[in-house]
Amino acid sequence: SLKGRGFQAPVARTPRKRKPPSPPPVVNAWEARRLERAEKKKSREGSYNGASHKKHIEQLPVTEESDEAWLNRRAEKNLLTDVNELLARAKARRKAIAAMFPT
Repeated sequence: SLKGRGFQAPVARTPRKRKPPSPPPVVNAWEARRLERAEKKKSREGSYNGASHKKHIEQLPVTEESDEAWLNRRAEKNLLTDVNELLARAKARRKAIAAMFPT
């Protein structure tokens, strides 16, 4: 195979696809409460204009997902990102080691 022989796949000539605009993040009641608290705290410190921000928060769609389900889903997501990060690191390490020993 051509792997590891300094062979580079030809660069694809496809134009960059624009990412579709992402929908606003869906929050459940728990997350909404957390955002509210963060808002209160910020407005107490009085460092910024909270009005525009509050409007933004009120427009966020709130799902009827129970806190339990939401926390579980979030934990799963975090776990996946952690695993992917570790994999990426391991790959990078292997690459670095391979680079030290020219074949």
